[in-house]
Amino acid sequence: MRIKPKITLSQKIIMAAALFVIAFAVPAKAFSSAMEADRLLSSAAKHLGSSSATAEFEKIQILNVKLPVEYYYYYGKHLYEIGNLKEAHKNIEQYLKKAGHKGRFYQNSLQVMRETRFIVHGDGTISDIKTGLMWAEKDNGGNIYWEKAGAYCRNYSGGGYTDWRLPTREELASLYAPEKRKRHGYNNINEFINISSCCLWASEFHGNPAGAYFDSSKAAYFDFVRGYWNWKSPIYFYGFRVLPVRGAKGY
Repeated sequence: MRIKPKITLSQKIIMAAALFVIAFAVPAKAFSSAMEADRLLSSAAKHLGSSSATAEFEKIQILNVKLPVEYYYYYGKHLYEIGNLKEAHKNIEQYLKKAGHKGRFYQNSLQVMRETRFIVHGDGTISDIKTGLMWAEKDNGGNIYWEKAGAYCRNYSGGGYTDWRLPTREELASLYAPEKRKRHGYNNINEFINISSCCLWASEFHGNPAGAYFDSSKAAYFDFVRGYWNWKSPIYFYGFRVLPVRGAKGY
């Protein structure tokens, strides 16, 4: 018969202590890192846009812990304050995906998303972070046929670029903003772009471009007063404008 070795009280205490250390050492470390991240985030949130907040966000990032959902909102707001609109937009978008419409900063986030979506370059062009497109800041300013609208875009050189084109109807629709009320020009378009009439030509075309003067041919357009796209004879021009667009190469 095998006799089990008797474990003394002191040995039991040592074993219990060892098990305690093994069981709680790693979680305790993780917990302390998470607490430090919360502390840094709370501090950064009080002075967004400052160099000290930048330093605190950098410290959070190297802690290698699971970031709280609110981090993306505060970091996005901070980036917005220091002018990094592209990264600000990405972080706020991440917050909205994680927090949803019940998130504490849902409404504020929507406002930041609107304010960070468009980048005004100061050279007559505007970039849309959401779609990756670059737009002219304003339309051609006068009545124009569909065929001449295409030529206008091809000859346009805003921002020094030469690859401008007619936008698609979906691209024009992406600019529609019924909540906007502009001081001049037409309503229902984002505040960074000015259009001088209701309707902008789109690139889609039904018929033979060489025979564009026949009644059977139709060109697409978007109506920013009514908020929908439709077809029109390509030789119609009254109230029709063109707004050049290009892919975001170099943006």
